[in-house]
Amino acid sequence: MSIDISDIAPLNLNIGSGGLTGAKHASAVAFADQLDLASNITFAAETYRDYTSLAAVATDFLKSSEIYQIASRWFTNCTGQPAFSIYMKNSSATPADNMTGFLHQKYRYFQLFKNGDLTRETIPGLAALCEAERRGLPLNLTAADVVAAGTDDLGTLVHDLQYRHVFPAYRSAATIAQDAGQAYAHYATMATFSKFDPAGANTAIDTEYQGLSGIMPDNLSTTAVNLLKKKGIAYFSRVASSGEESECLPLNTWSTSPNQEAIDDVFNIDVLGNYLQNAGFNYLKGSGRKRALTVQGFSGYISAITTVLKQFNTNGVLGEGNITHPSTGETVYLQNGFLILNDETEVLSLTAAQRHARQYPSLNIIVLLARSGRVAPINLNVE
Repeated sequence: MSIDISDIAPLNLNIGSGGLTGAKHASAVAFADQLDLASNITFAAETYRDYTSLAAVATDFLKSSEIYQIASRWFTNCTGQPAFSIYMKNSSATPADNMTGFLHQKYRYFQLFKNGDLTRETIPGLAALCEAERRGLPLNLTAADVVAAGTDDLGTLVHDLQYRHVFPAYRSAATIAQDAGQAYAHYATMATFSKFDPAGANTAIDTEYQGLSGIMPDNLSTTAVNLLKKKGIAYFSRVASSGEESECLPLNTWSTSPNQEAIDDVFNIDVLGNYLQNAGFNYLKGSGRKRALTVQGFSGYISAITTVLKQFNTNGVLGEGNITHPSTGETVYLQNGFLILNDETEVLSLTAAQRHARQYPSLNIIVLLARSGRVAPINLNVE
């Protein structure tokens, strides 16, 4: 078993050559049962397989199975090289235990469960695990889960958990009756993150307004939409204007975070954190020679981290803006969306114990997420 990078490059998150490369965050694992398998296919429990196309999934699984429906939502809306795995569940284990079993074998960001596995009994444990492991848990809720006057319905329970990595959405029974695969529409939303290339320019996305293939809109009343907004639950609809309609779009796409974070906020911070950890490790690893606890050594470390932060400004995750400097109280303009508060000479103040521990001073970084606009008011003054 590999050593977790957090043991070497710990990341403390506060909201308000031949080295490691960034993880494939636009990736998913679906959790299957033996009954999903096609005829004469064997798939041992507690093992996984990787798939690069929906046709490959159809070789192992029935097209009528929920696993195929889940995979269809993912592959239909995924661009580039898909990173998709299927894990065969241990039928006697809990969903959280099955997820843990997979985590010990492979990295995948989005955890895609059948709706039958996601109940008021299992969701709290899964949500806590995803929060601890920084994995995304999209949920597909139905009318029975979202009650207008209810405070004990599943939608409210999920909202009140206030975990950053839980992403709930709603699907109507009428839509699912037309096409059973529509029950997994929110998994299509997650697949759109495959458009994001951390090494590219302006590739960051917001899940809001992403055109989805193969997803039908729900016929929702104004009352229903207001209820879903109140409970922080995404929904799928078209936007109409003067008789014209858009394609089906995911709307109100928030996480259940207490910090009012959209899904892309959570996803982008996880990707950034991973790249910063890898940059720190790769700098320490270097070319095999030691990285000294000197001004030069610490300056090199800061430089490696700065390179990553600049790239995340280039790819669109970080953006310009003003902040209040925590030490001086002055307003500071951040052109690239970040500020490293450390000075390389801090390394000279390390105590004897810190030097024996061989640990650089902790970097303190302020970042500004380049959040996208979702509402565009217009004041039209006519004289």
